[in-house]
Amino acid sequence: LSDVEYYLTEANELLIKVPWMYLGYTNEKTDDYFEGDYYKSGDLAEIKNGCLYITGRSKDLIIKGGMNISPVLIENVVYKEQRILENVVIGVKDYNGEEKVCCVYTLKDEIDDPAALETSIKKLVVSELGRNYSLDYTWKIDVIPRNINGKIDKNRLKQIWETMTNKTKIMDVTLRDGSYAINFQFSEYETEKICSLVHESGIDYVEVGHGVGLDGSSTQNGIALCSDEEYLEA
Repeated sequence: LSDVEYYLTEANELLIKVPWMYLGYTNEKTDDYFEGDYYKSGDLAEIKNGCLYITGRSKDLIIKGGMNISPVLIENVVYKEQRILENVVIGVKDYNGEEKVCCVYTLKDEIDDPAALETSIKKLVVSELGRNYSLDYTWKIDVIPRNINGKIDKNRLKQIWETMTNKTKIMDVTLRDGSYAINFQFSEYETEKICSLVHESGIDYVEVGHGVGLDGSSTQNGIALCSDEEYLEA
């Protein structure tokens, strides 16, 4: 378009400048919407073959480990799985408050093994986009909520997720603190068996290893039957 100037920030947000630009808002801080004379559109964009493509919204970016993750890129890859009816990728908080990547999806038809499908989706995303875009969570849902305008309601999805996951976390420490009782002699078989039983009981986390902690096995602290690596692999 003539008289339209634009550029992309490092985060690929589209900034626009036109002669007929509005002066600002009367009820909001106008500076939040401008960078110099350029308007912050809030759109993420890319330029290919001389054409400008809108790829998403900056507010939807997921910041994972200091990296900006575009939900749209992941969603497009997930749609390559033919059994997916609809999917949306959102950022959710883990128990440490760190942002993680969650793919919420619906199916065209019910399937016998959703876990296998989710594993397939995760591998597909990594193969197409790399490990930085790996999915931390997948969440099958019957209907993806929408707002009154028919748009996917990501805020509602985040609220539901928070409600589902906002519970007290329980950790079983039998395989670490309990190892003092047997002089740190838990075997790999015992470790695997106890972990399996604890998981079946619904406990969230299991702590394994020498009672003193990682790399605690020594003549001074007591020699463990297995190494830290062997316990973790078990």
